[in-house]
Amino acid sequence: VTDGGVFESTRLFSSELVGATSAITVDGPGSRLDLLGASSGSVAVALIGRDGVSTMDVTNGGTVNIDSTSGIVTGLAGGLLIGGSGSGTGAGDGPVNVTGPGSTINIANENASIQVGRNGTGKLNITAGGKLTNVPGNAAMVIGRTALSTGTVVVSGAGSELQAGSDLVIGSEFDFTNRALLAGGGTGTVSYTHLRAPETDS
Repeated sequence: VTDGGVFESTRLFSSELVGATSAITVDGPGSRLDLLGASSGSVAVALIGRDGVSTMDVTNGGTVNIDSTSGIVTGLAGGLLIGGSGSGTGAGDGPVNVTGPGSTINIANENASIQVGRNGTGKLNITAGGKLTNVPGNAAMVIGRTALSTGTVVVSGAGSELQAGSDLVIGSEFDFTNRALLAGGGTGTVSYTHLRAPETDS
């Protein structure tokens, strides 16, 4: 999605099969990928690298909006799932890169989740002023959710921002309905570096 284009859907599943590869790009001011509403009982979700390898790049002021209006008040209601699925093989690999000022992923449903390494290898890189937001409420961010998972999150560069939601869980399975940690998690890493602009003498 480039040059101010807009693509709308409800669900995005990329590289569903083992060995599959794919790339998703949202580039430039006004360019948007909108995953909106609920369809046939399914809520807005982006699953990047289910059982294959998929890369999502949001760059140069591009925007991804994930906003489910399902009315679900507890449990899991879509969101951004990177690297594997609930029934995955552990082969999923989903790097997501949000790079540059104005480049943003917005997750608007208060019950949605961000999962980095859901049942595979997940990487989320927010750099050079990029931003990812997940509204409070029942929202959660889980990094390295299952025993087959490795999740890595890097937030680097002045102006870069990650809003995780109400719960941040690293290296543990998580019960979204009861807001409880469970046994059997994987490996999760979070790195924050150089988030403040250099100070200058006046």
